[in-house]
Amino acid sequence: MENDIEPLRTQAEAAEQARSDAAAWRAEAERLKSDTARLLRMLAGTNEWADFARMAADSGGATFIGHPNQEAMRWVPEDAYALASAFQKQHMPQVPFSLFAGLMQKLNKIWHQREARHVARIRGKYEGVIKGLYMNDCMMYC
Repeated sequence: MENDIEPLRTQAEAAEQARSDAAAWRAEAERLKSDTARLLRMLAGTNEWADFARMAADSGGATFIGHPNQEAMRWVPEDAYALASAFQKQHMPQVPFSLFAGLMQKLNKIWHQREARHVARIRGKYEGVIKGLYMNDCMMYC
C-alpha cells in the first residue's frame, strides 16, 4: 500500500508546484498590465507618442506583432489579436500564427487608413461649421 501512495504524493506535489507557478505567472501578468497602463499614460503626455497612446486607449489595448520597423502599423488592437489567436487555435492549429500576424498587420494598415479618412472628413465638416459660427459671432460683436 505504501508503494501506491508514493506516486500519488509525487503527483500531488507536482500539482501544488504547478498551481504555485501559475499564481506567480498571473501576478506577473497583472504587474505587467499595470506597468503598461502607466507607460501609456506617460506616453500620452509626449508630443511624439500621444497619438499612439490615444489609439491604444481607443482600441482597449494594443499588441505588438512583427519587427520594429513601421512601429505604428505593428500595433494591433488587443481584442483583434485575441480573436485571431483563438480562431487559429480552434480552426487551423496546423497553420503558423505568423501567417495570421501578417494578415493582421495588413488589415491594421487598412483600418488606420480608413480611420484617417474618416477623421479628415469629420474635421472638414466641423471646421466649416466652426468657421461659420466664428464669422457670425464676429459680425455680431466685432
